[in-house]
Amino acid sequence: MEDMDRIRTALCRLAIGAQTKEVSEEYTATDDGLTLKSRKCVEKTLAPDLSAIKLLFSMNSLDSIESMTDEELNIEKEKLLKLLQEEQKT
Repeated sequence: MEDMDRIRTALCRLAIGAQTKEVSEEYTATDDGLTLKSRKCVEKTLAPDLSAIKLLFSMNSLDSIESMTDEELNIEKEKLLKLLQEEQKT
């Protein structure tokens, strides 16, 4: 059961988007070994993932996504995003 909660949490993060940090380090070979030449830290923002949102829909036993109208999908998307943002704050 704990694994399922971890999966749901990861899906929530993907569904609402996330920020990641990437660190690139460049080393130079010297007589003393390797020396750090430069370090570059970059923050990236990942867009919300639609496939994660769809999977959350199916995990919550909602009606089939294909049978929903565009308006219903947008309403459900907004509800889910609001719930996910509230859950992420806690």
